[in-house]
Amino acid sequence: MSVDLGFVDKSCKLLESRFFPSKIGGKPSWLDLKNIPESKDLICDVCNQPRYFLCQIYCPYNEKDTSFHRTLFVFLCLSKNCFQSNSNRNFIVFRNQLPRENSCYPALPPTEDVSWRPDINCRTFGVKLCEICGIRSCEELYQKDDETFCSAAHRNIFERTLGKASQKENLALLPEFGINIEPEDDYSDESCSESDDAESEAESVENTDAPNYSQIRGIATAQDDPMVERFFSQCNESILDKYFLNFKSRIMENPEQVIRYARGTKPLWLSSKFIPQDSEIPPCEYCSSEREFEFQILPQLLNYLNLDKNEKSTVGVFDWGTLAVYTCKNSCDSGPAYKQEFLWKQDLVE
Repeated sequence: MSVDLGFVDKSCKLLESRFFPSKIGGKPSWLDLKNIPESKDLICDVCNQPRYFLCQIYCPYNEKDTSFHRTLFVFLCLSKNCFQSNSNRNFIVFRNQLPRENSCYPALPPTEDVSWRPDINCRTFGVKLCEICGIRSCEELYQKDDETFCSAAHRNIFERTLGKASQKENLALLPEFGINIEPEDDYSDESCSESDDAESEAESVENTDAPNYSQIRGIATAQDDPMVERFFSQCNESILDKYFLNFKSRIMENPEQVIRYARGTKPLWLSSKFIPQDSEIPPCEYCSSEREFEFQILPQLLNYLNLDKNEKSTVGVFDWGTLAVYTCKNSCDSGPAYKQEFLWKQDLVE
């Protein structure tokens, strides 16, 4: 099975919904413009504060007419109290899909021009979004003049920063970039392919001719690799196993990648520790079908989020090893327009 890689594209300007983007940060570019999640669906279950939009991946499911357009959205809470090692409780993932013929977009593909069809947006369909973060507003509770907000917290940000757009974005949004998707070159290692269980995958990794501990540490020093330096600062040699060596060997082929998309295969795990068993991946809550791995978010993405350089860093240290997203194998149409999927978080340490 081929693997597609996602790279940060700082020059991309076509990031609005009408262009079906894959992107990082900023405000979400909703796919279904009429039936987006309620603000309460994106509030953190633990701290009751709005989650931040992390990224979205445009990934049509060609096997079904109803998923001609299809996007996965990932949100996270940055509160220190909501973050735990190897825990996914501060993340939430949604899947949304539309047929080619739908009420939001024309059947023909968009023109790659920023002036093309600016009328295609949520407001055209009467959906009001939070002025600060772009999720659905709760106007009956949080409204100020003509502006609407998802929460009291974001209304307060608006009032404190009125007329200072850059400051509002700094407080409520992660930096916005496009994601450029490219196929991965052929790679001889088979550890990312489908296997019957974690044990057979382990055998594949054990047989991989990956660099040893000294070589990897030398790479960290010589190449000033932030991801590897972060790893070595948080673990000892006993944690460094062949999974990590294989992970790093594979990543080194394209060191700038931040996304790996390989639906129906296995993630490229960072470590042999905290790999889920099949029983730990819940079935689709809408149709009861199995979920399968679809894509993973790599720790390299942290280098673009500026979490150490702005007010968001005051909420505490935030990190991850890899984030593996699992979705309904049938990409079902049951349930709400935006269907919750499952994320498994594997960290750099136990």
